[in-house]
Amino acid sequence: MVLADEKAGLEWINWIDSRANLQEPFQILAIETQDEKKCIGIIGVVPQPKIQGEVEILFSVADEFQGNGYATEAAAEMIKWFFSLKKDLYLCAIAKVNNAPSQKVVEKCGFSFIEEREILYDGKMTQFKYYKLS
Repeated sequence: MVLADEKAGLEWINWIDSRANLQEPFQILAIETQDEKKCIGIIGVVPQPKIQGEVEILFSVADEFQGNGYATEAAAEMIKWFFSLKKDLYLCAIAKVNNAPSQKVVEKCGFSFIEEREILYDGKMTQFKYYKLS
């Protein structure tokens, strides 16, 4: 997912928040540049209805900041936070089969590829890679 600007990011966060099951782990944070404190993306863990409510790690970084390690660094910290609270759970991740950069982030963070799955996305069935981390 690529968000056009900070306003679009906040709208998306509010949309996700309105659908959250607060009994499950749920956290969405901004990814900021260290020097300017500019919001360049998001990182989070949320129950994902598209995969039977499993807790998914999600991230998105603006195009001009991709490839600099921001998503990997943010994901690693989010994973530490999640497992400090929920040691008995696992995290999952999904990435479109043609989204190599997201797959690379997920794999760098230690997720294991489980299988390819067809998931309803934007109104049509789409192939995703499904990963787990315990």
